[in-house]
Amino acid sequence: MNPGFLLVLSLIIQIISGSITKTVMPAFYHSNVYEYIFIPFSTLISIFLPSYLYLKKNKKKYFTDFREGVKPDRFLLIAFAAGLCTQFAAIAANLPINILINRLGGEVASKIPEVGSVSALFFALISFAIIPALCEEVLFRGIILGYFRKYGDKPAVIISSVLFALMHLSVGNTLGTFVMGLVFGLLFVSSNRLIYPFTAHLALNASAVFITYFGKTNPIISTFYEDYIIVFILVSLPLGVYLLKIFSESVEKRDYSDTDKYNYVSEFVFDIDENNCIKIYEHDIKENNLKLAFAELIKSPYFYIIIIIFAYLGGNVLW
Repeated sequence: MNPGFLLVLSLIIQIISGSITKTVMPAFYHSNVYEYIFIPFSTLISIFLPSYLYLKKNKKKYFTDFREGVKPDRFLLIAFAAGLCTQFAAIAANLPINILINRLGGEVASKIPEVGSVSALFFALISFAIIPALCEEVLFRGIILGYFRKYGDKPAVIISSVLFALMHLSVGNTLGTFVMGLVFGLLFVSSNRLIYPFTAHLALNASAVFITYFGKTNPIISTFYEDYIIVFILVSLPLGVYLLKIFSESVEKRDYSDTDKYNYVSEFVFDIDENNCIKIYEHDIKENNLKLAFAELIKSPYFYIIIIIFAYLGGNVLW
């Protein structure tokens, strides 16, 4: 199963399942209960299930070594704090596009429904924080980043972040989700363990849930957050960079099972005479070759299908 096909399959399952629910149960489709049930269910069947089948078929170990050799220590706390900082970095990254969309008459809506009680908060953390973080990290860092890692860590992080942003189907959140992908990818390649990007992803998602909860239940905290969000952003940007630096320099990097590099071989033939020739081979490991990584990406028809779906569904805030 091609990773590109895996992404397209995920989108198709989400679109079909949502369309069926909207047609068969329109009242349920527009309720908050639908969001709490559909998002985790859709995530599990469209992301987790195909990812599991892919990993099982290709005999990858990302489920078994998710936290192998990892203890509750300061690196999990650093990852958690980095996730919180990334929340505000993403808000800052999204700001220019959101301003443009608002001026064009569009509106960027939150994907998290109203959370107005403690019980709703509990279920929201499961539905919108834990399940999406786990499934998306397995797919985007475990599979997509792992697939493009043959071109080097940096190209793999960038390519997986681009696809991570497109797959969220939101023009207004594109730059923010790209920044998230970069942070989660850096945590992964620095440690070769999904538990760290999962922890950061969980912290980011959970912070969004709590922001929504306090916005509904505690106007004092909500007002404080809105008044001082620029301070949170200005503090989070350098702090996040510092945390990533400390993490990458200090964390124990586990062995990576798929260490094959991209081997570029070119052949030149020089004629000596009409009967003999000498063949000269160039054999090089194109480490960190972003150009070759993008070349493979744009050769895939699945990439253009993702672009089309993103433009149509992700750009619907403009029409």
